[in-house]
Order: sequence, then structure tokens, then C-alpha cells
Amino acid sequence: MTFQKIDHQFTYPSLSYTAEPNFQPAIKVSVLFRKREGVSHETFFGHWQTVHADLAVATHAFQNHILRYAQHHQTPEMKERARSLGENVLDYDGCAQLWVRSWDDWMEFYNSEEYAAALSDDCHYFMELPMTYMVGYENLVVGDASKVIGGKDGLSVKKVWLVTGCSSGFGQQFIPAIIARGDQVVATARNTSSLENLWPEDSVRTLQLDVTSPQEVLNEKAHQAISIFGHIDVVVNNAGYVQSGVWEEISHEQLLNQFNTNVFGPLNVTRAFLPHMRARNQGSIVFMSSISGWLGVAAGGPYSASKFALEGAVESLQKEVSSFGIETLLVVLGQFRTNILSTERRKLARQPHQTGPYDEIIHALNSRQADTNGKQPGDPGAAVQVILDAVRREGKFEAEEKLPLRLVLGSDAVGIVRRECEDTLRELGRWECVARSTDIPGMEEAIQEYR
Repeated sequence: MTFQKIDHQFTYPSLSYTAEPNFQPAIKVSVLFRKREGVSHETFFGHWQTVHADLAVATHAFQNHILRYAQHHQTPEMKERARSLGENVLDYDGCAQLWVRSWDDWMEFYNSEEYAAALSDDCHYFMELPMTYMVGYENLVVGDASKVIGGKDGLSVKKVWLVTGCSSGFGQQFIPAIIARGDQVVATARNTSSLENLWPEDSVRTLQLDVTSPQEVLNEKAHQAISIFGHIDVVVNNAGYVQSGVWEEISHEQLLNQFNTNVFGPLNVTRAFLPHMRARNQGSIVFMSSISGWLGVAAGGPYSASKFALEGAVESLQKEVSSFGIETLLVVLGQFRTNILSTERRKLARQPHQTGPYDEIIHALNSRQADTNGKQPGDPGAAVQVILDAVRREGKFEAEEKLPLRLVLGSDAVGIVRRECEDTLRELGRWECVARSTDIPGMEEAIQEYR
């Protein structure tokens, strides 16, 4: 766009004529109303905040088209205050304002049965018709200054979260942390009885959800979750458990159950919400991974295998959905003080009194897990706050344009990831000549690295 520049001293340092744009263009439709002659302002306002507020319900059915809905009324006192400033006053009594991404979105809503029902004959009792429309483009935010007024698109920064596995561990920590930020959450668990009536209903709703359910069931659960608050901004794939055992002794069924919960579950839940997020061109998906996805230990193979698989799947997913405005985040957790290693939560491949050639290895793992339980160095509450900061771009993440692929949490996790990377590079260097010896001669320039 070419325009004539003036010598303006910008208040916010990141703003300038050459600043990279960071806004979401929107069409703003303002619908102005005047009360009927002879109707008192009190009567008009009484109808305005009840009958006409039905429009808010109508727009709720069109969350994929309507970015934001607001309504306000102009009291006689407010009009006089504006006139006392010596300014002209637009003479109206009520105004409904709707923000849409495109004119097609507006027409989809304007021609809907919901909109017609909201503007039923009841409105004739208190407002003059026809209404007055004011329509125009509105660049909600420009430049990095968007962070000053809250959010990339300038709209409400309140988010709606869905968290799996809320009956224990990190899931329990997420709920109060989310509502403390002013957000809303759909808290899910296989059994939601322990979650009922603990938080305000306008902030927290519970939904029974088993992540190992068939895809068609999860799709229906996603539809139910979306209908609760109108949309879902963030999905946190938190449900999981630890299956221990050596490979010779673990059964196929035990291994499949581990993967159904820790791998296929979060991927299927994600698949259920992706169409909704693509349609809105926004969304964040968090996967609770583990340091076990970087380091395999004896008798810990089933759990490690599930986390290694999840890490690879999410790394691919990120490359597939980023162009649709959808973010992914792998949270690589160290040892955090939850109940995941408690006797009730741990699953062993063998029976308590079973013996065999791997007794020493299994005993060492059991002893280590028992000794660690309740003494883990990580604070789950602090980890949840960091995850919320990352998704909401607050705290240390305020200046970040996008989420990292992985977020390693816990000093022990940092040490293990660094050591594994260094060991891998050292081993690669030692055997690099052997690796390169398998190339077809003369094909060096044809080799393409995977990205």
C-alpha cells in the first residue's frame, strides 16, 4: 500500500512506517438502533439487555464466522456528557457490533434462521426500524504494539482449553491455573465424578472422555466439547500412565494398552479437533511428553517406546498444520512430583511373586521408582504455569512469535537431553566415515536432507 508519510513520532518503539504488520484485518458491522417514540429509556434498556441480547446466542451458533460480538447502549446522561465536550454526538440508543473476517462470513450469519429469530417481531415493541448500518474494514492491531493491548488479533485473549486426564497429576494442576488466568476449561477424564462441583460453572465444565475410545466416539466428544463454550482454542493431551517391564516378559496386550493411551489416544483426540481449528485458522495443541522419550532404561521400554513414538509423530504433525495457524508443543518433562509413580498408578508386566532371569533388572527399577515417588525434584504447579505462559505468550514467552517444537522442563531433563545430544554427536563423529562409505559414488550433490 502506498501512502504519504508524515513526520510522526511513534509512542511505542516497535511501531514505525517500516514495521512488519502483525494484525488481523476484519470487517466490523455496527448496527445502530433508536428507541421508539414514547418508550422510556428504562424500558428500552430492559428489552435491550434481554430480548435483543438474544443476538449473542445467535452469534454463538456461528463461532466460525463471527470473531467477536458486543453490544452497548447510550444513556441520555452519556449523550449529555459527550455534548459537554463540545463534540458532535451520534444520536442512537443501542448498538450491536460484530466483527467478521469476510463479507461471506457476515452474509452466512445475516441470512441465518438464528439471526431472523433474534430479530423477531418482539423488537418492534421497543425499537425503531429500519436499523442503521455502519460497515467498514478495521485493522484491529498493527505492529508488535499488539502485545500492549492484548493478543495478536486485538480481540479478547480469553482462551478455552480442553485438558485430558484431569482426575490426577498434571491434569488436576491445569484446571485452577487456567481459570486463574481468566480462561475457561473443559476438564475431561474417564470418570468425572471427582471433578464435579469444584469450580464455577461459567469457567469449568466437565466431560467424560476416554482417550482410548474409537475415533467416531472421540469425534462426537469433540463436538460436545466445542458446543460448551462455542469453541476450543487449546487442547492439552495429558492423559497417560507408566507401563514397566522387560521386553521378553511384557505381553502384546500390555504394550498395545500402553500405546493406546500414550500415543494413539492423544493423536486421535488431536485428529478430532483439527477440523475445528483449521476452520478457525488458529489453535494450540500441547502434548505432555517425558524425558523417557529421550532415554531408554532397562525395564522401562514400554513407556519409553510410547514417548519416543509420540515425539516423532508430533514433529511431523507440526510441519503439517503450522500453515493453518495451528501450533503444537511437546513438553519434555523431567521428574515431577505427581502420583504417576505411586503403587496405584504403576503397572508392571509380571505378577508380584513372579520370578525369572530379569529379576535383578526389574527389582532395580521398582526400587528406583519407589524411592523416587514423592521425592521428585520438579514442581508440577510451576511447570503448568510455564506451559500457560508459552501458549498465552506471557512471561518469558511474551516476545515469541511461535511456540518451540519442544519445551524441556526440569533441571534433570535439561541434563539428560544435553547429554543425549552430546553422546549422539560424539557417536556420529566416530562412525561418520563408515556412514558415508555406503553412498553411491558421485551422488553427493543429489543427497537431500530431510526437513
